[in-house]
Formats: sequence, structure tokens, C-alpha cells
Amino acid sequence: MDSYKRTESGWQLEDWECSPMRLSNGQSLAPREAMTALGTICGATQKEIAKAMHCSVDNVKRRMQSIYFKTDTSRAVVAMNRLIDEGALHRLSVAFLAVALFNSSMVAAADIDADIERRGRTRRTSQTRSGRRSRISGGALSGMFAQLDDWLGGSAVDIFTHADMKAA
Repeated sequence: MDSYKRTESGWQLEDWECSPMRLSNGQSLAPREAMTALGTICGATQKEIAKAMHCSVDNVKRRMQSIYFKTDTSRAVVAMNRLIDEGALHRLSVAFLAVALFNSSMVAAADIDADIERRGRTRRTSQTRSGRRSRISGGALSGMFAQLDDWLGGSAVDIFTHADMKAA
């Protein structure tokens, strides 16, 4: 397991970042709980997490119990998904890639709209033209996912972490 790295908003471990923050239910995720969540999402055992955080295994167990309480869950996979939904836990490379691909797909959709206008197809009704743009944007969006799928080697639809696989 890699070592934890401090970031501007929290902690990073491998491709994941977790930020201590107030959750939607009013509970606050503490910095050491964020570190514990990172170790869990990366698939480390409680013993490995304890060693990396320089604390006891019992300390890691207590932090996981605290995470379960704060996320109103009883399983690690569900708790990690809840933290992802809250925005406290996110994958760094995929978030960056999605933003980059989204921006490039928006440019592609704008180029396609410009081509339609140049070809003289401007006499359509606004409903038809807006419908055409929606289909083009959807195509650009599916193109974005195709690029993401290629980049991830065919696993963009079902991105699972090592921790998800262990829990199954």
C-alpha cells in the first residue's frame, strides 16, 4: 500500500482523495476517518491501514464504526458509496478525465452545430433544430464514454474498486 499524501482539501492514497467535511446529515467526517476511508476504498486490510496511519488495529476498527454511524450504514462498501455520493471521497484520475472529455465533447458538439448552420439547414423549425442538437449532444456524450471506455480498457461501465470486489 502506498503512503498517504496530504492535499489541499484532505488526503490522497493511490487514485483516491478523501476530504474531511460536514456530511448532509450534519455529521462531520474527521481527518483520521477520511484516511481510514481511503485505505478501505483502496482495498487495504485494517492491519495495513493501521500500519500506514501509525496507530493500532483497534483504532482503525473504531474509526470504521464511526464512519458506519456517520453514514448510517453497516457495511464498508455501502459506507464508501455513501461517502462518494456526499462528495467526500472521489477518484482523482477519473474525475480529471471526465472533465477533460466533457470539455472536448462540448467543442465537438459546437463544431457539429456550426457545420449544420453552414450547410444551409437553418430553415427548420426551432423545435426540430433543438431536437437535432439534443441528438448530437447525446452522440457526443456517448462518444465521450466510448473514449473513457477505451482509456480504461473496456471497463468504464463497471468501475469497481478492489474493496468492492473483496466485499462481494
